[in-house]
Amino acid sequence: MIQIVTGDFRKLSNELADSSVDLVLTDPPYGCEYLPLWRDLARIAARVLKPSGFLVAYSGQLYLRDVMGMLDEHLAYYWLGTVYMPGANCRVWPRKLRQQVKPILVYSNGKPGNHRWWTDYIVSPNGHGSKKHHAWGQTVAPFRQLVEWFSNSGNLVLDPLLGGGTTALACLQTGRDCIGYEINPATADIARARLASAQLPLPMPTVTQEALAF
Repeated sequence: MIQIVTGDFRKLSNELADSSVDLVLTDPPYGCEYLPLWRDLARIAARVLKPSGFLVAYSGQLYLRDVMGMLDEHLAYYWLGTVYMPGANCRVWPRKLRQQVKPILVYSNGKPGNHRWWTDYIVSPNGHGSKKHHAWGQTVAPFRQLVEWFSNSGNLVLDPLLGGGTTALACLQTGRDCIGYEINPATADIARARLASAQLPLPMPTVTQEALAF
């Protein structure tokens, strides 16, 4: 089940029961004007996540200390990963920097739960992401990997800031349920159309003993 709901996550999340979500996976906007969203995100995640569930989020670097401080108010720091974006640089003018990596914040709701072995360094095959569906869009492959590491098949994943639908697509491709909130109606429609036209990955063939015989 994939649900894309139009509206503000700070209001829509009131409809979710306490401890009903297995994973919160999202990519909030990075500008300083959006910093208050992180405090709301942390507060809501602490309520809707199951005990020991994870919040995993991409973040910019300029305000990383502020972001982590707000997450610390409600969740427990777990790890800081990195996504490497090869190819053309994203220029961060205030730092005169050609950016090639982006933080992946991993926080738990209380004592961290079990998850698969994972790596804190992911390579994005499309560099700085796909902008086809959203101006700030991200490549789906790293999100799919994060979904597989921090949740199980049939689990419920929440993206409170869905954008062009990358998290929802990753869930569709990996057999997870997903609820995505998007405040912009036009962007929500783009995400719905993206999911409607998505092709699932082909299953890997099973190699039998007979197939290995010469």
